[in-house]
Amino acid sequence: MSKKDINPKHDYGVFFVGGSVGEIEEGLQKWFQGQCGVLKHTFINNLRARQYAFNQRQHITKGEKHHYGMTYLTAKLTKSDKKFIENDIIL
Repeated sequence: MSKKDINPKHDYGVFFVGGSVGEIEEGLQKWFQGQCGVLKHTFINNLRARQYAFNQRQHITKGEKHHYGMTYLTAKLTKSDKKFIENDIIL
């Protein structure tokens, strides 16, 4: 995650879900159907977020999707999410 890709004023986020057991990523995390996702990018509207997630999913191999459950999902950011992002960017 690059700090320039994350803006606390945006309303939607794209989260990377899945990966191998030993991987630990820092940043804002959300739960999606039993898997933890890490915020990778924010957008002003849902359409752009969904398009970005779709494009990113095209770069994941079938093996990564099947064995590691890797995908990109979108979610609306809550006030507490935005506050976390704001504090995380400052630090």
